[in-house]
Amino acid sequence: RQFAQSILQGDSTAKDEALPEALDAVGLLAWDEGRAADALGLARAAVRRADGRTGTIRRVHVRLSLVAKLIPVGSFSEAARELDICQEELNASGDVVWLAAVRSLRSRLHLETGNLEDACAEATSGLTAAERHGTSLFQPLARAVLSMAALRRADVDEAARLLADARAMPFSRLGIDGWAAYTWARVFVAEAQRGPAHAAELLRSVPPD
Repeated sequence: RQFAQSILQGDSTAKDEALPEALDAVGLLAWDEGRAADALGLARAAVRRADGRTGTIRRVHVRLSLVAKLIPVGSFSEAARELDICQEELNASGDVVWLAAVRSLRSRLHLETGNLEDACAEATSGLTAAERHGTSLFQPLARAVLSMAALRRADVDEAARLLADARAMPFSRLGIDGWAAYTWARVFVAEAQRGPAHAAELLRSVPPD
């Protein structure tokens, strides 16, 4: 927090170069503190500062961080536009580092808008990309989407199996929210399996960070 704020205040010689990431970092802190409006403003500012000034991977990173905030607040059209820009950037550059993240986040967008078929297709594509390119930290989000899609089809056993497969995977807090999506999926599956009391107990056991 202090390093990011020092950049924003102009106390760092790397201010211009690091400003997009500093804005993104402070935005993530605001998001974690429940200040959604501040977080979205900072994330949008990070995208504006990154556009045309940094490499493809850095531009895509801050844009995906914005998308991960837009989807939960229901800004689906803006999220879709930003994901399209990310995909265009990756197509033009040939970079594959964030490919699984783009597909996994798009799968979550489809899930939230009720398009289960496309959600599952994108999530499966995201898993394939993660395995192919060694970016396994994005797999939990895709598996969480697949699990929630199974739950919405009333296939509780399949939903639980998909989460079990994800337990040994690393979790990303790089604005992609794999850990949070996985945790909420566990809570909903627990509710379907054993009722709301068990789900509430599981939720209380989740560490705040």
